[in-house]
Amino acid sequence: MPPSQIISTPEFDALIAQAAGPLLVEFYSESCGPCQAMSQTLDALAVERPDHFKLLKLAAADHRDLCLRYHLSAVPTTLFFHRGKLVDQIRGLAAKSVILRRLDALSAGRAA
Repeated sequence: MPPSQIISTPEFDALIAQAAGPLLVEFYSESCGPCQAMSQTLDALAVERPDHFKLLKLAAADHRDLCLRYHLSAVPTTLFFHRGKLVDQIRGLAAKSVILRRLDALSAGRAA
């Protein structure tokens, strides 16, 4: 898992607002086994579908304000943003097929 992409809250808000397509934000902890597994799954999807979505990874400990904003109570948590709005989320580890189904729903213009 690469190091956290540490950005400020205003930068995060701008990134969300300016994203042209689906944006996935993974909140993780380095010491979390399920986080490492989820990260590997998301990394594989990002390689397989580079034009399908953008991926941002944030260490929960470095972004407590965002964790509070989105009521995150556990890691890994993956938030799905589309057109500047939070439209879906996955708490915990998810299978690649589940993530793909949700991404496909976003691409088709509907939330999963």
